[in-house]
Parts: sequence; structure tokens; C-alpha cells
Amino acid sequence: TGDYNGIHVWDAYARRFGFPHAFPHPQRVAAICQSRLPAMRTDVQTLELWIKGPVFYDRAVRLDVCGEPDDCAFGLALEPEGRHALCGRWQE
Repeated sequence: TGDYNGIHVWDAYARRFGFPHAFPHPQRVAAICQSRLPAMRTDVQTLELWIKGPVFYDRAVRLDVCGEPDDCAFGLALEPEGRHALCGRWQE
């Protein structure tokens, strides 16, 4: 993503800013989620994304998906609490 902020690399640096651990860029997490969704049939697509909190490295997560390949809603939930850290809607 071109952002070299230490909160995405080092736990100690992330703690200085109030986070318990380092975490990847939300855009990267969203791309990983999209890579696990059904492929779109067209080149023209829209992604609506709500970033609700960080997804820390080495945490258990669950990808919740509903809808069809041309209009798919998804949420990435942190386990065990089940809170969605990332929610999106990907559509043609």
C-alpha cells in the first residue's frame, strides 16, 4: 500500500499508539477477503467497505458471506467474540 507506518509492522510501536498488537493495512485485509469470494463476471465493479477496527496478525477470523456473485455482502469477524472488524459489499 506504500504506507510504512510502524503500527503495521511492530507490536511495540503499535502499543505506543494504543493498539495491543501490530496489524495489516485494512485494504490488504479487504483484498484477501475478496480473493476468497466468488469471482465477478464483469470488469466494472463497486466495493463499499466499512472498517470497524483492526484485524491483528495471528488472530482467528471468520469470513461471513451472503448474496450472489454479482452482489455479495461480507464481513470479517474476529474470533471468539464474533465482532466484525471489516464489512463490505462487492457488486457489479
